[in-house]
Amino acid sequence: MTLNDLSDFIRKNTFVNFYPSLTVDAINEIMMKKQNALILFRNVYDNSTYYLEKEFTRIARSNPELKLVITDLTGKYEMKLAKLLDVSESLPTMRLIDFNNMGEMRKFELTKDITLENVLNFINLWRENEIQPYQFKFNQHEPTPQKDSLVRKISLSNYHDSVIFNRKNAVVVFYTNWCSHCKKVDIIINNYLVTRYIRCRC
Repeated sequence: MTLNDLSDFIRKNTFVNFYPSLTVDAINEIMMKKQNALILFRNVYDNSTYYLEKEFTRIARSNPELKLVITDLTGKYEMKLAKLLDVSESLPTMRLIDFNNMGEMRKFELTKDITLENVLNFINLWRENEIQPYQFKFNQHEPTPQKDSLVRKISLSNYHDSVIFNRKNAVVVFYTNWCSHCKKVDIIINNYLVTRYIRCRC
């Protein structure tokens, strides 16, 4: 066991809300149990945030309602989490997610430089409801209209017109682009159900 391993062991067992890397326990605590979390995405080869990582134990001690996670983009689960939070390859970056709105996930981004002062201020602004959550970038734009298609992509901008105020019956499938199960459902809808529906009409 190296000195770093011993240090990580002590930190992990002393601060139960701090995860120096993205683990299965961290994913379960955040996503399954819907725990609020502050996540630092950083380049594993970049030492620019190393000083801040050492301060994460202090931040964890003063913010027990938050799960603190430090992660990179080298693994499968890390990439899925990054896509879920709309994180690009521009690192380092910080996201805060909470489930305070009746269990619905809200996402916040630290837009300033990642310094200890800015991180603490970011947490305080979130706690006082003085910052606004952001939406997925692909949900902010009107999708391209699809003529003569039974399957149409909708977004927040045209949901009411296409579904709520539409006089025709509609089946809405909610999915994410990074989910492999959603891709299977998408194939079924586009290839199987639509084909059968057209044949039945004939």
